[in-house]
Amino acid sequence: RTYGTPDDKENLNDIKVTPDNGYITIGERYLSASPKKGEVGVLMKTDASGNPKWWKEYSQNGNEAEGFSILVAADQGYVIAGMMKELQDQANPFFKMQAQTEHLYVLCTDKQGTSRWSGYLSGALSSKGIYVSGTSDNGYIITGHVYQSGETANSTRICLLKLDQNGAMQWLKIYDSEGGQEETGMVVTQTQDNGFMVCGTTFDSGQGEAD
Repeated sequence: RTYGTPDDKENLNDIKVTPDNGYITIGERYLSASPKKGEVGVLMKTDASGNPKWWKEYSQNGNEAEGFSILVAADQGYVIAGMMKELQDQANPFFKMQAQTEHLYVLCTDKQGTSRWSGYLSGALSSKGIYVSGTSDNGYIITGHVYQSGETANSTRICLLKLDQNGAMQWLKIYDSEGGQEETGMVVTQTQDNGFMVCGTTFDSGQGEAD
């Protein structure tokens, strides 16, 4: 099956099976026409045969957005990890965003795709959320990458962000291996001892290859 409009470009980055044996997908749509030219996040629900049931687009105050990972929550809602690019300075209940920077973005919706809460990771960090997973305390763990303001995008470091079930940040960890560049967390899971295991990529400046 194909989805989308003939004039715009759409990407679907993740898909999960839903309790009704249908599917939920997350990605982004590249709008080609003004005044909404740019990217918006796309959340699409289908039945078991792939027929669309609903399609939701999300951004905020004209910001650009991308969705990279989706989790089906215990209450059959959805938690999305991605990126929001702020086009002007803005404060929200979670973090302060700075203009023209990319920020790790987390969105929680009900099973119809209606927003419940959302939050950004900001400050002096530019960041992206690549993967979200549930935790044993009914919270969420997100991995991806960050880089400091003034650094280039090839100086990324793996990040691990813990949220409670209401989206409040509990802690943030940043990991930087010696000699590594372009480091990104791609998958995270909770271990039996309640720790976390992250799988990702790094570009070793000594070897000159991605690992």
